Amino acid sequence: MSQPLSRLMEAAHLPSTALCGAAPEAIAVSAVTADSRAVRPGTLFAALPGTHADGRTFIPAAVQAGACAVLAPSGTVWPQGTSPCPVVECENPRHALALMATALAGPQPAHLAAITGTNGKTSTADFMRQLWTLQGFSASAIGTLG
Repeated sequence: MSQPLSRLMEAAHLPSTALCGAAPEAIAVSAVTADSRAVRPGTLFAALPGTHADGRTFIPAAVQAGACAVLAPSGTVWPQGTSPCPVVECENPRHALALMATALAGPQPAHLAAITGTNGKTSTADFMRQLWTLQGFSASAIGTLG
């Protein structure tokens, strides 16, 4: 499900003036990611500075892969030779990304269950998912294996 960029910017408390290059209501966003390898058409790419790599160096790859917009720190210089793409600039792009992802994903489920321990977590989670599904509930399991 996609949302207009204007809605995601509103959720992140960003003014429309934070966007350079297009009208935010005209851009449909279907996914957000900080990994340029995961960008597909309709994805907002978050070019976040990190401790080992600066996400801004991956802007060309993200744009080439079809990013519909780029979220970047204020003052980001557009890489030479990179096709134009709308840019959302803000002081704290990491926080903005979290708020945008939350708005795009929708509300959390009404009920969550967590399993802790040393052994058997994956099996237990899968057994519970199967039992709840058989009882007619919408259920899923998330873990390190998928």
